[in-house]
Amino acid sequence: MESKDLLRDLNLAAARPFIEYPPTPWWYPALMGGYFAAIAAAMFLGANGHGVVAFGVFGVAIVTLGLFFRWYRSRWGTWPQMSEAPPEIRRAYRLAFTGASAALVLTVAVGFLSPPLVTVAVTFVIFTTSVWAYERRVYPAACAAVRSRLA
Repeated sequence: MESKDLLRDLNLAAARPFIEYPPTPWWYPALMGGYFAAIAAAMFLGANGHGVVAFGVFGVAIVTLGLFFRWYRSRWGTWPQMSEAPPEIRRAYRLAFTGASAALVLTVAVGFLSPPLVTVAVTFVIFTTSVWAYERRVYPAACAAVRSRLA
């Protein structure tokens, strides 16, 4: 019986970096939506002969995202290694990747059918929504499943 408890404790310790982390701030989904919208805006600006402005918008987006991740990592302490993620967390990551891919395809489709301003607005809404769904629904559910399995 002790070996079963020890194995559960070891699995829980390995899962802890994935299930016990500081949650992202409430504004994080909007930050990510803004990041992708800025990238879309920079692409449209560059394609319409505004290369310097496009470079500036792109630069501000990258720097802002980098500063956020630096701050968030300082709160978290480190990034867990994906090779050590529990299966429930891996499924959540795959779902996030699938959602981001679908958001990108939808954004490109809108880009072909709509004016740039509409595309940038739709990009913001699509990515904000998909990041919100992942951060507030998918990942917490995966963490709960890990906790339940290891309880």
